[in-house]
Amino acid sequence: MNKTETLSPEQAARLHKDAIVIDGLSFYYDGPTPRLNPELITATNVTVAETYNDFGAAVEEILTVRAALARDPGARLVERAADIEQAKQDGVVGIIFGLQASLPIGTDLSRIGKLYDLGVRIIQLTYNDRTWTGDGCLEPVDGGLSRFGREFIEELARVGVALDLSHVGRRTSLEAIAASPKPPMFSHANPAALTDNPRNLTDEQIKAIGERGGLIGCCTWAPLCYKNRAGVQPTVDDFLDHVDYVVDLIGIDHVGIATDSACTANTAWVAQHSLEFNTAFPEIASGYYAHFSDRTGITQPVGVEGGIADLSPITQGLARRGYREEDIRKVIGGNFLRHLREVWGS
Repeated sequence: MNKTETLSPEQAARLHKDAIVIDGLSFYYDGPTPRLNPELITATNVTVAETYNDFGAAVEEILTVRAALARDPGARLVERAADIEQAKQDGVVGIIFGLQASLPIGTDLSRIGKLYDLGVRIIQLTYNDRTWTGDGCLEPVDGGLSRFGREFIEELARVGVALDLSHVGRRTSLEAIAASPKPPMFSHANPAALTDNPRNLTDEQIKAIGERGGLIGCCTWAPLCYKNRAGVQPTVDDFLDHVDYVVDLIGIDHVGIATDSACTANTAWVAQHSLEFNTAFPEIASGYYAHFSDRTGITQPVGVEGGIADLSPITQGLARRGYREEDIRKVIGGNFLRHLREVWGS
């Protein structure tokens, strides 16, 4: 793409505060927190249940998040795209309820509508492993989208829930992209050409999502953007190289940002969660963390160490690279807003 504009740091700072900024994936929202500053973030897709939850356990966790949200004057539930715009106007952070697994649905498609009634607006097809819908990215043999998976995707579209293909196997994701009545997305993933990781995407996957009018939320989580340099913490520029790659491959209208970071300031919980994840899925993170003495704390690139707490360095970086103002607005939130409006229908 042509990059013809150079904004000053002051102009980029003003742009970030004025723009709609959306984080494509975060987790553990537990109430009021300084990590969610409406001057720096407009809305975020929050994982509201554990990936291993069955339906009952997922509902309990969702109700817990709803209770936390009810006592937070600085945040608000997002149920339609217009709620994100209203949150920006009102100076609060919009919380989008998402699930990173289809396990809570089991084989009962009626549960999708029930979860929708509880506020869930994004559901991921698989989480690393095999489910009723298809195969995750860590399965040694990817058998593709199941018959039930096709019905599942059709029901998501009918109800108005966005389909997320992050953590999904490569064959399964390609078949899901082709089968989806509405544009799908990878809410948090990067090009494997720059960082080889089973969680990242081949050019074929990236092109397929672009051809369907979908979206990729390029992810700042360090194991996905460190370019496989042993013992080297990535920088914000390493992350932006991934953004550039996707923009060059499928265009500016199909790229967003995601941190895969925690909303909570409860650092003990975050450390425990990171340890559990790295133990359960070593194929994804061990290659990065093995070279650091602290295997839980170095989760984000230099420059955006706080993850969701401050994404303005990304805006500054895009400005330094000559992205035009309108294109910066698209990448940091406008594309996610457009995508969700198209899928949700409002």
